[in-house]
Amino acid sequence: MDAFAEQVGGDRRSVLTEREKERHILDFVSHQNAKRKAVDYADVTKNVKKKVKRLAKTDDEVLLRIVQRIGKEEMNLSWKKTTNTLESDETTDYTEAVAAYRRKCQRVSKEKLIFLDGTGMKCEPRRLRGLAPKGKKAKVESKKQERYQPRLDIWGAISYNKPLALDIQDSEDRKQKGVRGNGKKDVKLFLRKKVAPQVAKMKHNVIVSMDRGFHFKPDEIEEELKEGGAKNIEDVWIFPPNAGKLCDPLDNNLWHSMKEKVRKISPVDEKSTARAVKKAFMGTPVKDLQKYYRNCGLTRAEDPYKDLDVE
Repeated sequence: MDAFAEQVGGDRRSVLTEREKERHILDFVSHQNAKRKAVDYADVTKNVKKKVKRLAKTDDEVLLRIVQRIGKEEMNLSWKKTTNTLESDETTDYTEAVAAYRRKCQRVSKEKLIFLDGTGMKCEPRRLRGLAPKGKKAKVESKKQERYQPRLDIWGAISYNKPLALDIQDSEDRKQKGVRGNGKKDVKLFLRKKVAPQVAKMKHNVIVSMDRGFHFKPDEIEEELKEGGAKNIEDVWIFPPNAGKLCDPLDNNLWHSMKEKVRKISPVDEKSTARAVKKAFMGTPVKDLQKYYRNCGLTRAEDPYKDLDVE
């Protein structure tokens, strides 16, 4: 038996935790397969070595044998002939990806699931519908036409039982930074400074979910949260591509409900709109949050294929 195996008690597989095996071997293969990229064990080993820093100096051949054994015996990976797929196959793949994500959420306690998302809002929001006499228009008054109104950039985080954190940037914030909108650095700061402290207060481990915006990788999100003091991160899940409306309670339908509440107030500038947004978001009732989770098919009683037009 080689020296490396002796260092880990004679069991080569123990050099990786169960979570590392799943994330860096099984999830890597699944992700590459979803992108229509065939991979072999050399590719998987390279990914493991890149992601697990303590293995950076491990002999490539030794690590390759370890990964092969884990893949075959524990992850049930096997060699298969590649299959060419056409664009017409993508619809089925999309449906299955959404259903698989929902089933994954249904298998864990809802109290563990935390969702992050961003949106925007003009600074003079007005009701979109109103009563008017026959032949008349329902009119509202504002200082500027909508296309000339400043915009608020908004990021929020929720759990099954309460809103967790909110970040709002107005035109003055963007001007000071010399940017046109929220960027990856802003989201990282939101994760570290506002979300992490709230997550750290939770008594159980959590699973954080968000979309693929800004090309975030799960490790990046987890790192920012842990830097902010949240050590109870069990995992980070990314929605399937273009599936926010089907998988994200913020997108379906918290943002819409929040904006409707703000429009009814008819704020007149950025500051008053920001205050109204914060009040509406942080005041979201628990029953509404749980309804948004059900809207996305995340609870056990829901059909994972709901709203996917599966016959």
